[in-house]
Amino acid sequence: MHKGKAAGLWAAVVCGLVLVACGGKAPAETTAAPAETKAAPAETTAAPAETKAAPAETTAAPAETTAAPAETKAAPTKAGKAPAETPSGPEKKEKKSASAMNKKADTLPEARPLRDAKADPAARAAFSDLLFKVIRENRLAYRGETRDNLLDTYMGSLASNSFALLDVDGDGSEELLLTVTGAVMANQGTYVFSHDDGARLPELEYVSFMPAFYDDGTAVSILSHNHGLAPGLEGFWPYTVSAWQADQDIYDTVYEVDAWQKEYSESNYEGEHFPDETDEDGNGVVYMLYEGGYGGKVHYLDDEAYRLWNRRLSESKNRLEPRMRTLSEENAEAIRKGE
Repeated sequence: MHKGKAAGLWAAVVCGLVLVACGGKAPAETTAAPAETKAAPAETTAAPAETKAAPAETTAAPAETTAAPAETKAAPTKAGKAPAETPSGPEKKEKKSASAMNKKADTLPEARPLRDAKADPAARAAFSDLLFKVIRENRLAYRGETRDNLLDTYMGSLASNSFALLDVDGDGSEELLLTVTGAVMANQGTYVFSHDDGARLPELEYVSFMPAFYDDGTAVSILSHNHGLAPGLEGFWPYTVSAWQADQDIYDTVYEVDAWQKEYSESNYEGEHFPDETDEDGNGVVYMLYEGGYGGKVHYLDDEAYRLWNRRLSESKNRLEPRMRTLSEENAEAIRKGE
């Protein structure tokens, strides 16, 4: 892959979108009140049978929820610690309007015009070799790392996995997208590989769970599990937004998006109380945007601001549709031949 070519860069954004991808960090297991953790999306075969599947696609803004009931639950805690006590008589923070909060999302990446990707014979040969090694040796070998036992024969046939060639980052060269579903949870996802002139092995640009790629060089991926504070919020699942960085030829997480239902817990995992000053409509739901992923600086948005941001972000880009091929020796040889 040719590095350093311009791609859509992200300005400092602090808000995010729901669309369908390597996921954020999950809070440690709790011992207080949080409800049982939901598990992976439906096609994930490694998830326990009794867990709730993630939605296949989460492009729509979450449905408005009803006001929180009077009964409250104890706050979730980490490592069995007791929740922080509520300070008596806290001062009311200055209320920020949804429009003011939404100004943080004014700068969005511009969509780039699609262009024909260069079909480089050397890159295609390297991609074909990578696929043959997966098929024949169950080994994923790329620059700097080798993963043995990538596929799990007990999880399904080889044909349950697929691949495609597509310029997902917009640098003018093809990338190899390898989607693995017939594997244990830790190995499932879509792997994106690039190839530099003269390199023997492809380089891993990005890997995530169920990502969707867009023409501005971004990728949106839902998390494989929902460990958040809104497990019962209909139409919503936590997700990450990543952006391709031309100078490094990799995707970096711009932010992780989650939600918080007050009826689920009045305090978060850090003992902080539900931000009532942000919940302008009083329905007990706010959205959280973590800069750089979970653990980064967090910003809260109420429903109106979040939906507006979600719509504006969605309208600024076009989703790419790769032509997936079944993982097989015949198809792996076909790309070597330029087919």
